[in-house]
Amino acid sequence: MLTRYIAVSALLAAAPMAQSAADPIATELGARYSHGQTFLTWREPADLAGLRFQVLIHDEPITEANASEAEVANHHITPASATDWWAHPETYGKPMKPDEDGNKPEVKPIGWVIEEGGERLDPQSGLSVHTVTPASEGARYFAVVAVDEATGERADTVEPGANSLTAPVEQSVAPIEPIWQGDPAAKPEPGAGDGLPLDLTLHAKTGRGGMEWLAFGDADLAWSDGLPFKFGADARDDAVSVRPTDRTWIGRMFPEGRDSCQHLTRSIHTFWFGYSDHIYDPNLMAEGKCVNYSERRLLWILAWVMERFETDRNRTY
Repeated sequence: MLTRYIAVSALLAAAPMAQSAADPIATELGARYSHGQTFLTWREPADLAGLRFQVLIHDEPITEANASEAEVANHHITPASATDWWAHPETYGKPMKPDEDGNKPEVKPIGWVIEEGGERLDPQSGLSVHTVTPASEGARYFAVVAVDEATGERADTVEPGANSLTAPVEQSVAPIEPIWQGDPAAKPEPGAGDGLPLDLTLHAKTGRGGMEWLAFGDADLAWSDGLPFKFGADARDDAVSVRPTDRTWIGRMFPEGRDSCQHLTRSIHTFWFGYSDHIYDPNLMAEGKCVNYSERRLLWILAWVMERFETDRNRTY
Protein backbone atom coordinates (compact mmCIF):
# COMPACT_ATOMS: atom_id res chain seq x y z
CA MET A 1 0.00 0.00 0.00
CA LEU A 2 1.45 3.33 -1.03
CA THR A 3 1.51 5.83 1.81
CA ARG A 4 1.47 9.52 0.91
CA TYR A 5 2.84 12.18 3.23
CA ILE A 6 2.13 15.91 3.41
CA ALA A 7 3.74 18.02 6.11
CA VAL A 8 3.06 21.67 6.79
CA SER A 9 5.30 23.42 9.30
CA ALA A 10 4.86 26.83 10.87
CA LEU A 11 7.93 29.01 11.35
CA LEU A 12 8.78 29.52 14.99
CA ALA A 13 9.97 32.94 16.07
CA ALA A 14 13.14 33.25 18.12
CA ALA A 15 11.20 34.89 20.97
CA PRO A 16 7.70 33.95 22.14
CA MET A 17 4.89 36.15 20.87
CA ALA A 18 1.52 36.86 22.44
CA GLN A 19 -1.30 35.10 20.64
CA SER A 20 -4.25 37.21 19.58
CA ALA A 21 -7.80 35.89 19.54
CA ALA A 22 -7.63 35.67 15.74
CA ASP A 23 -4.45 33.62 15.51
CA PRO A 24 -4.78 29.91 14.61
CA ILE A 25 -4.73 27.76 17.72
CA ALA A 26 -3.77 24.58 15.89
CA THR A 27 -0.48 24.89 13.97
CA GLU A 28 1.92 22.72 11.95
CA LEU A 29 -0.98 20.79 10.43
CA GLY A 30 0.14 17.68 8.58
CA ALA A 31 -1.65 14.83 6.80
CA ARG A 32 -0.91 11.23 5.83
CA TYR A 33 -3.17 8.95 3.78
CA SER A 34 -3.13 5.19 4.38
CA HIS A 35 -5.63 2.35 3.84
CA GLY A 36 -8.70 4.45 3.13
CA GLN A 37 -8.06 6.98 5.90
CA THR A 38 -6.34 10.34 6.22
CA PHE A 39 -4.46 10.93 9.50
CA LEU A 40 -4.29 14.61 10.51
CA THR A 41 -1.86 15.77 13.18
CA TRP A 42 -1.18 19.24 14.57
CA ARG A 43 0.50 21.16 17.37
CA GLU A 44 -1.56 22.99 19.97
CA PRO A 45 -0.80 25.02 23.11
CA ALA A 46 -1.54 23.80 26.61
CA ASP A 47 -4.54 24.86 28.71
CA LEU A 48 -7.32 25.00 26.14
CA ALA A 49 -10.19 24.66 28.61
CA GLY A 50 -13.56 25.37 27.05
CA LEU A 51 -12.41 24.74 23.49
CA ARG A 52 -12.95 21.91 21.05
CA PHE A 53 -11.57 21.39 17.56
CA GLN A 54 -13.31 20.80 14.25
CA VAL A 55 -11.82 19.36 11.06
CA LEU A 56 -12.94 21.03 7.82
CA ILE A 57 -12.70 19.44 4.37
CA HIS A 58 -12.99 21.07 0.94
CA ASP A 59 -11.99 20.42 -2.66
CA GLU A 60 -10.25 23.83 -2.70
CA PRO A 61 -7.59 25.28 -0.37
CA ILE A 62 -9.38 26.37 2.82
CA THR A 63 -8.94 30.02 3.76
CA GLU A 64 -10.80 32.38 6.06
CA ALA A 65 -12.75 33.59 3.01
CA ASN A 66 -14.21 30.16 2.11
CA ALA A 67 -14.11 28.32 5.46
CA SER A 68 -17.89 28.60 5.79
CA GLU A 69 -18.27 26.64 2.55
CA ALA A 70 -16.18 23.71 3.80
CA GLU A 71 -17.85 20.65 5.31
CA VAL A 72 -17.21 19.55 8.88
CA ALA A 73 -15.41 16.21 8.65
CA ASN A 74 -15.06 15.75 12.41
CA HIS A 75 -16.30 17.59 15.49
CA HIS A 76 -16.08 17.75 19.29
CA ILE A 77 -12.37 16.89 19.25
CA THR A 78 -10.92 17.45 22.71
CA PRO A 79 -7.54 19.15 23.24
CA ALA A 80 -4.57 16.75 23.41
CA SER A 81 -6.45 14.25 21.23
CA ALA A 82 -3.14 12.54 20.38
CA THR A 83 -3.19 11.04 23.91
CA ASP A 84 -3.64 7.26 23.97
CA TRP A 85 -6.47 7.26 26.51
CA TRP A 86 -6.60 3.45 26.58
CA ALA A 87 -3.34 3.55 28.55
CA HIS A 88 -4.88 5.38 31.53
CA PRO A 89 -5.28 2.97 34.49
CA GLU A 90 -8.82 4.15 35.23
CA THR A 91 -10.06 3.72 31.67
CA TYR A 92 -11.61 0.37 32.56
CA GLY A 93 -13.41 1.58 35.68
CA LYS A 94 -10.72 0.58 38.15
CA PRO A 95 -10.17 3.58 40.45
CA MET A 96 -6.66 4.42 41.61
CA LYS A 97 -6.27 4.77 45.36
CA PRO A 98 -5.75 8.36 46.57
CA ASP A 99 -3.10 9.25 49.12
CA GLU A 100 -3.83 10.57 52.60
CA ASP A 101 -4.47 14.03 51.13
CA GLY A 102 -7.02 12.65 48.69
CA ASN A 103 -4.77 13.00 45.62
CA LYS A 104 -4.47 10.20 43.12
CA PRO A 105 -1.09 9.28 41.62
CA GLU A 106 -0.10 11.38 38.63
CA VAL A 107 -0.45 9.53 35.33
CA LYS A 108 2.00 10.52 32.62
CA PRO A 109 0.13 10.50 29.28
CA ILE A 110 1.52 8.78 26.21
CA GLY A 111 0.63 9.37 22.57
CA TRP A 112 -0.85 7.06 19.96
CA VAL A 113 1.24 4.79 17.76
CA ILE A 114 -0.32 5.34 14.34
CA GLU A 115 2.39 3.73 12.20
CA GLU A 116 3.58 0.18 12.75
CA GLY A 117 6.95 0.30 14.52
CA GLY A 118 6.80 4.09 14.64
CA GLU A 119 7.28 6.58 17.44
CA ARG A 120 4.43 7.64 19.68
CA LEU A 121 2.80 10.98 18.98
CA ASP A 122 3.30 13.85 21.39
CA PRO A 123 0.36 13.36 23.80
CA GLN A 124 -0.11 17.14 24.06
CA SER A 125 -0.73 17.44 20.32
CA GLY A 126 -3.79 16.78 18.17
CA LEU A 127 -4.97 13.86 16.04
CA SER A 128 -8.03 13.30 13.89
CA VAL A 129 -8.69 10.49 11.40
CA HIS A 130 -10.97 10.93 8.38
CA THR A 131 -12.37 7.78 6.75
CA VAL A 132 -12.69 8.38 3.02
CA THR A 133 -16.17 8.03 1.53
CA PRO A 134 -17.22 8.13 -2.12
CA ALA A 135 -18.13 11.79 -1.56
CA SER A 136 -14.63 12.67 -0.28
CA GLU A 137 -12.49 10.75 -2.78
CA GLY A 138 -9.88 12.56 -4.79
CA ALA A 139 -7.81 15.62 -3.93
CA ARG A 140 -9.07 17.17 -0.68
CA TYR A 141 -7.84 19.97 1.54
CA PHE A 142 -8.18 20.00 5.33
CA ALA A 143 -8.15 22.63 8.06
CA VAL A 144 -8.44 22.41 11.86
CA VAL A 145 -10.26 25.19 13.70
CA ALA A 146 -11.01 25.79 17.38
CA VAL A 147 -14.60 26.21 18.58
CA ASP A 148 -15.93 27.62 21.84
CA GLU A 149 -17.57 24.70 23.61
CA ALA A 150 -20.27 26.84 25.23
CA THR A 151 -21.31 28.94 22.23
CA GLY A 152 -20.27 26.81 19.26
CA GLU A 153 -18.60 29.87 17.72
CA ARG A 154 -15.22 29.78 16.01
CA ALA A 155 -12.38 30.88 18.28
CA ASP A 156 -9.66 31.43 15.67
CA THR A 157 -9.07 32.09 12.00
CA VAL A 158 -7.94 29.89 9.13
CA GLU A 159 -4.36 30.44 8.03
CA PRO A 160 -2.89 28.33 5.21
CA GLY A 161 0.42 26.84 6.27
CA ALA A 162 -0.58 26.85 9.94
CA ASN A 163 -3.98 25.23 10.54
CA SER A 164 -4.87 24.71 6.86
CA LEU A 165 -3.11 22.53 4.28
CA THR A 166 -1.55 24.27 1.30
CA ALA A 167 -1.41 21.03 -0.72
CA PRO A 168 -4.22 18.49 -1.12
CA VAL A 169 -4.36 14.92 0.09
CA GLU A 170 -5.01 12.38 -2.66
CA GLN A 171 -7.40 9.95 -1.01
CA SER A 172 -9.53 7.01 -2.08
CA VAL A 173 -11.96 4.54 -0.55
CA ALA A 174 -10.21 1.40 0.71
CA PRO A 175 -10.64 -1.13 3.53
CA ILE A 176 -9.56 0.15 6.96
CA GLU A 177 -6.48 -1.64 8.25
CA PRO A 178 -5.77 -1.97 12.00
CA ILE A 179 -2.32 -0.89 13.16
CA TRP A 180 -0.14 -3.45 14.94
CA GLN A 181 1.01 -1.99 18.27
CA GLY A 182 3.83 -4.35 19.14
CA ASP A 183 7.20 -5.34 17.73
CA PRO A 184 6.80 -5.64 13.93
CA ALA A 185 8.71 -8.92 14.07
CA ALA A 186 5.99 -10.39 16.32
CA LYS A 187 3.08 -9.36 14.09
CA PRO A 188 0.96 -12.37 13.03
CA GLU A 189 1.31 -13.13 9.33
CA PRO A 190 -1.74 -13.22 7.05
CA GLY A 191 -3.22 -16.71 7.15
CA ALA A 192 -1.66 -17.44 10.55
CA GLY A 193 -4.88 -19.14 11.67
CA ASP A 194 -5.57 -21.05 8.48
CA GLY A 195 -8.36 -23.56 9.21
CA LEU A 196 -8.45 -22.88 12.94
CA PRO A 197 -11.64 -22.06 14.86
CA LEU A 198 -12.14 -18.51 16.13
CA ASP A 199 -12.82 -17.92 19.84
CA LEU A 200 -14.35 -14.54 20.78
CA THR A 201 -14.07 -13.63 24.47
CA LEU A 202 -15.93 -10.64 25.99
CA HIS A 203 -14.61 -9.17 29.24
CA ALA A 204 -16.72 -8.19 32.26
CA LYS A 205 -17.46 -4.58 33.16
CA THR A 206 -14.13 -3.56 34.66
CA GLY A 207 -12.00 -5.98 32.66
CA ARG A 208 -9.99 -5.33 29.53
CA GLY A 209 -9.49 -7.12 26.30
CA GLY A 210 -6.39 -7.31 24.13
CA MET A 211 -4.38 -4.26 23.15
CA GLU A 212 -2.29 -5.55 20.24
CA TRP A 213 -4.26 -3.94 17.41
CA LEU A 214 -5.46 -0.32 17.05
CA ALA A 215 -8.15 0.69 14.57
CA PHE A 216 -9.87 3.97 13.82
CA GLY A 217 -13.46 3.15 12.91
CA ASP A 218 -15.73 4.91 10.45
CA ALA A 219 -18.96 6.74 11.30
CA ASP A 220 -20.94 3.46 11.38
CA LEU A 221 -18.91 2.19 14.34
CA ALA A 222 -19.08 5.15 16.74
CA TRP A 223 -20.64 8.55 17.41
CA SER A 224 -17.75 10.09 15.49
CA ASP A 225 -15.75 9.09 12.45
CA GLY A 226 -12.19 8.04 13.27
CA LEU A 227 -12.84 7.03 16.88
CA PRO A 228 -10.07 4.63 18.00
CA PHE A 229 -10.54 1.20 19.52
CA LYS A 230 -8.16 -1.60 20.44
CA PHE A 231 -8.51 -5.36 20.39
CA GLY A 232 -6.41 -8.50 20.66
CA ALA A 233 -6.18 -11.18 17.97
CA ASP A 234 -3.56 -13.90 17.67
CA ALA A 235 -3.24 -17.47 16.49
CA ARG A 236 -2.65 -20.10 19.14
CA ASP A 237 -2.18 -23.86 18.90
CA ASP A 238 -5.88 -24.73 18.83
CA ALA A 239 -7.70 -21.49 17.86
CA VAL A 240 -7.47 -17.84 16.90
CA SER A 241 -8.22 -15.82 20.04
CA VAL A 242 -10.10 -12.52 19.70
CA ARG A 243 -10.30 -10.20 22.73
CA PRO A 244 -12.10 -6.89 22.12
CA THR A 245 -12.42 -3.99 24.57
CA ASP A 246 -15.75 -2.48 25.57
CA ARG A 247 -14.86 1.15 26.13
CA THR A 248 -15.77 4.21 24.06
CA TRP A 249 -14.35 7.72 24.24
CA ILE A 250 -17.11 10.35 24.51
CA GLY A 251 -14.92 13.41 25.07
CA ARG A 252 -16.55 14.40 28.37
CA MET A 253 -17.21 13.10 31.84
CA PHE A 254 -20.53 11.30 32.28
CA PRO A 255 -21.98 12.51 35.61
CA GLU A 256 -25.52 11.52 34.63
CA GLY A 257 -24.49 7.88 34.51
CA ARG A 258 -25.56 5.85 37.56
CA ASP A 259 -22.55 3.55 37.27
CA SER A 260 -19.64 4.91 39.32
CA CYS A 261 -17.21 3.51 36.73
CA GLN A 262 -18.52 6.12 34.28
CA HIS A 263 -17.29 8.96 36.51
CA LEU A 264 -13.57 8.25 36.23
CA THR A 265 -12.53 9.16 32.69
CA ARG A 266 -14.07 10.53 29.51
CA SER A 267 -14.84 7.01 28.35
CA ILE A 268 -17.78 4.73 29.07
CA HIS A 269 -18.77 1.08 29.16
CA THR A 270 -21.29 0.29 26.42
CA PHE A 271 -22.16 -3.21 27.68
CA TRP A 272 -21.40 -4.54 24.20
CA PHE A 273 -24.43 -2.96 22.53
CA GLY A 274 -24.22 0.80 22.01
CA TYR A 275 -25.17 4.25 23.26
CA SER A 276 -26.72 7.57 22.23
CA ASP A 277 -25.52 9.02 18.94
CA HIS A 278 -25.45 12.43 20.71
CA ILE A 279 -23.58 11.26 23.82
CA TYR A 280 -20.78 13.78 23.21
CA ASP A 281 -23.06 16.66 24.33
CA PRO A 282 -25.31 16.38 27.42
CA ASN A 283 -27.58 19.08 26.01
CA LEU A 284 -28.32 16.96 22.94
CA MET A 285 -28.88 13.63 24.66
CA ALA A 286 -32.67 14.04 24.73
CA GLU A 287 -32.84 14.18 20.94
CA GLY A 288 -30.40 11.31 20.43
CA LYS A 289 -31.18 7.69 19.75
CA CYS A 290 -29.45 4.55 20.98
CA VAL A 291 -27.38 3.02 18.18
CA ASN A 292 -25.78 -0.45 18.30
CA TYR A 293 -22.28 0.92 17.67
CA SER A 294 -20.51 -1.65 19.86
CA GLU A 295 -22.32 -4.58 18.25
CA ARG A 296 -21.29 -3.26 14.83
CA ARG A 297 -17.72 -2.88 16.06
CA LEU A 298 -17.65 -6.51 17.20
CA LEU A 299 -18.94 -7.70 13.83
CA TRP A 300 -16.32 -5.55 12.07
CA ILE A 301 -13.53 -7.05 14.21
CA LEU A 302 -14.75 -10.60 13.55
CA ALA A 303 -14.96 -10.02 9.80
CA TRP A 304 -11.44 -8.56 9.71
CA VAL A 305 -9.94 -11.36 11.82
CA MET A 306 -11.63 -14.06 9.74
CA GLU A 307 -10.24 -12.49 6.56
CA ARG A 308 -6.69 -11.88 7.79
CA PHE A 309 -6.20 -15.08 9.80
CA GLU A 310 -8.22 -17.28 7.38
CA THR A 311 -10.13 -19.01 10.15
CA ASP A 312 -12.66 -21.78 9.65
CA ARG A 313 -15.89 -19.80 9.19
CA ASN A 314 -17.97 -22.78 10.32
CA ARG A 315 -16.31 -22.69 13.75
CA THR A 316 -16.70 -19.25 15.31
CA TYR A 317 -17.50 -19.35 19.01
